[in-house]
Amino acid sequence: MSDVVIPDTQPLPRLLLLFAARGTCQDALAAALPALADGVGGACPHPLRAMGLLRQRPDPVAEGIGENRGFDAGLDLRLEEGGSIDALIEAAAGIGEKVADLVHVDLSYAIAGPLHVIIEDREGRIRYLYVMRRRADWSDAQYLDHYAQHHVKFGLRTEGIRGYSTHRPERAVSQRAALATGLGAWAASSVSELYIADIAEFFEKAMGSQVGDEAIADEERFVDRANSIACVMDVVFDRELA
Repeated sequence: MSDVVIPDTQPLPRLLLLFAARGTCQDALAAALPALADGVGGACPHPLRAMGLLRQRPDPVAEGIGENRGFDAGLDLRLEEGGSIDALIEAAAGIGEKVADLVHVDLSYAIAGPLHVIIEDREGRIRYLYVMRRRADWSDAQYLDHYAQHHVKFGLRTEGIRGYSTHRPERAVSQRAALATGLGAWAASSVSELYIADIAEFFEKAMGSQVGDEAIADEERFVDRANSIACVMDVVFDRELA
């Protein structure tokens, strides 16, 4: 893939909150997302882009990776005009307590660190989200180097998508985010996201393609696939909060 050029990107401070709903609470959690986003926006000193995510039911990739518990909802919180990730984390403090009756906080994630938007898209309302964990025989540094310098190229070759981003969490920052928000999990090695307009087209062109097969073969080298989590989510709102 030496002919694939990774574009230069400006890393954006991002906090990704992923919620595992209690049984029968998916609809109530969905209804709570807008107010949660508004609360973070009101407390954050920086302009904030907030997106609400809901898992598709049924999820077309629910059985694709291990048992794949997946996430039922999420908040994608970005400081696209810059600002302090710590200020964003502080603005989201206590969010786990607010949704504790609706989610399993120990199975829900707070992931913080720089987001690299490789292919910009603001129109696709479907997102393939893949929370990846490293293999034990790769260090964090080795994993991130391979992910950012090599594995990213598979996304650039994938057909049937409109956008593509990679979230490269910082362990210490994610730990602080989990502690502040009250969510129990944080230890993701990376998050790959494909932005999709038509899920049928995506499956036709991407899943089972040569590029897809090559990407999976590469993941087997450095990703603990059995303990990574993939799901398909709809973007149900996208707001700029001052």
